[in-house]
Amino acid sequence: MSETTRLSQAACDAALDASLALANGGKITIYDGAQPESPDAPVTTQNELVTLGLESPAAEPTAGGTATMNAVTQGTAAATGTASWFRVYSSAGAPVWDGSVGDGAADLNFPSTAFVAGSQYGISGWTVSRPPSH
Repeated sequence: MSETTRLSQAACDAALDASLALANGGKITIYDGAQPESPDAPVTTQNELVTLGLESPAAEPTAGGTATMNAVTQGTAAATGTASWFRVYSSAGAPVWDGSVGDGAADLNFPSTAFVAGSQYGISGWTVSRPPSH
């Protein structure tokens, strides 16, 4: 698309719904280390801290550029480390999208980014947004 092409809110909502549908029945894995350039880039030296399950459907329909994710299954941390990013995978294991992890101003926030092996982690509320390109 050119720089002057703009999408309506309805188009952005449909695009977000399509992306979220790829995550139906998938998982979210939280990692330490540097977030790769894109979800198409492989995970290399980053350590998997915990993996959580996603429902099917993974989210409620998008409205006004925001979708609320459905329940996320808790997981037990496999390693100790500082959570810095996450990757959402489809039910077939294909990467769907990445985001930042933090304790306040990230794409996905936890009370602390210090994850401890053997501890339980979960997500109590999560929204994903895609505003229109005006």
